[in-house]
Amino acid sequence: MNSKYFWLFFLIFVIIGGIFYVSDKNIHQTDVNNWPVYRNEKYGFAVKYPPGWGFSEATEEPEAGREGPRFKTHYIIFGKNGYKTPEIELSHQNQLEIFEEDIQEILRFFIETGHEPRYLKTGEEIHNGITMMKYHSNLPTDDKDFFYIFQKNGIVYVFHTLGIFAEPMLDSFVFLK
Repeated sequence: MNSKYFWLFFLIFVIIGGIFYVSDKNIHQTDVNNWPVYRNEKYGFAVKYPPGWGFSEATEEPEAGREGPRFKTHYIIFGKNGYKTPEIELSHQNQLEIFEEDIQEILRFFIETGHEPRYLKTGEEIHNGITMMKYHSNLPTDDKDFFYIFQKNGIVYVFHTLGIFAEPMLDSFVFLK
């Protein structure tokens, strides 16, 4: 009798494990060949984004005495078309922040707070030949969003994953120069 239960549990375990394996593989095998390309000549890169998504750009200057970025920041927000309000559904956007600053200053900004770090390094990943430092949020208000930080030619790129399609977008990122 115990043998029947063992094989039943084993079979259930294998089926569930297979489902998770296949679904995880499908996320990383998203076909991006027909995705639109965002190209930025000023900062020397291109990245693909999902069909049905768009992008918006903004630049924010630091202001003395105001909380927020201490650096001039260029933002590119990729999101699902149709989300035009400040209450954008975060599962349908990813954000790229670009800094013309020293990477150590940017890392200090991302990590430092009073007692606990804001973001914790979880390791490094390579996407399309680019080594990226991976951090996750340590703030109680965030749902463990991830940040991929990398640099080239004195420019620091911070890819903030707020939702779906982060991996295929990172895998499509290329430097133009």
